[in-house]
Amino acid sequence: MTGEKILTSLDHFAVPSTEHVQPFMAALEQLRAATPYDEWRTLVRASPLIRSWRFFLSMDPYTRWGLVKPRGYPGDATLMDFAYGHESIHAHIEAAGPIASSIYAATFGAKQSRSARERVELLRDEIEVMAARRPITAISVASGHARELEALSESTRTQIVSFTAIDLDPASLEQARKCAGSIAFKPIRRNVVKDELATAGPGDLVYSLGLFDYLVDKHANAVLDKMLALTLPGGKCIVANLAPDAANLGYCEAIMDWWMITRNEEKMLELGSACNAVKDGSFRLEVRRAGCFNYLQLIAA
Repeated sequence: MTGEKILTSLDHFAVPSTEHVQPFMAALEQLRAATPYDEWRTLVRASPLIRSWRFFLSMDPYTRWGLVKPRGYPGDATLMDFAYGHESIHAHIEAAGPIASSIYAATFGAKQSRSARERVELLRDEIEVMAARRPITAISVASGHARELEALSESTRTQIVSFTAIDLDPASLEQARKCAGSIAFKPIRRNVVKDELATAGPGDLVYSLGLFDYLVDKHANAVLDKMLALTLPGGKCIVANLAPDAANLGYCEAIMDWWMITRNEEKMLELGSACNAVKDGSFRLEVRRAGCFNYLQLIAA
């Protein structure tokens, strides 16, 4: 079905309602898949039906936060807390009322939100496994709130020599400090694209969970080079990036004005292979898929 036909088929969604939230989300994904990218961007700004739904769906605090961007940039750490269902956002949901709660049940339950929760669990498990072998230092690049630290076992916490959080947002760094708790915490406020990061390292585990969704190739290569320079021999560098076929991108773009850069497995391998430390054999590459994300893992020799 062409994008025009799909858009016409959306007419039965002319009046937004809670019972049609999930079918409308699914129809958006179909419409996005059938529409050339430039036309899609024009369509989501011009369609009265999509504007009407955007107004209705913004009753959901998760959707509204993504649309309004209170911290001044897309995909901030509080937005991710909505995806995680973190206790810090419960008051926002309760205050918004029953219709908003019903919409949030759909956005929280969406596959991309589930994958974001799995992403935190994956990194938490990685830290647990590495720390079970020996004491480690960890560095999170564009750390956000570092929620992966919250569920760590106490025995793992004692094995983390230090945790360095690098982020440009001071509010994120303060929340990351709270998540670190008893772990020795080093906050570094930097623009990871423009600034040098040498003072952050070195680390046994160097990772970035969300940053690369916003970096063009040139900047992604530069940041990855910096991350590998921080990674100790025998250590690991991990980068997560949304896959091009990730679920719910239509909703993110059309309703939340949340546009991200996606990379498939081939592009992730190209990203890693372009690094000097990979070219000289200091690191080997792996890419794995989990949920909506591809994970580039670079293991130091």
